[in-house]
Amino acid sequence: MSKFWQLLHREISVLSAVAISLAAMLVFCLVKGDALHFFISLEAIPAASGAMLVYLFIKRNSLSSTERWSILISVAVWLGLFYYLLHINGLAIWSYFG
Repeated sequence: MSKFWQLLHREISVLSAVAISLAAMLVFCLVKGDALHFFISLEAIPAASGAMLVYLFIKRNSLSSTERWSILISVAVWLGLFYYLLHINGLAIWSYFG
């Protein structure tokens, strides 16, 4: 079997799946460029961060220390990106309502 097929059949972690889906949503938002998709992507970031924290709380005894720290760092980075996007595009957001 080729390396590509081995990579496709490899099991990915929950954290990787959430990060890939969030990154895909943000890329789609940047490509599309309208307010609706921007709001959807902004709502997805704190929702996914909350889901990762719930996952961390539920599975805290079975996760290794590295996995716990990677979830905490990932949540901090995603929320930092959320704040950055909200702060940078804040004035542009309110122009859609006026």
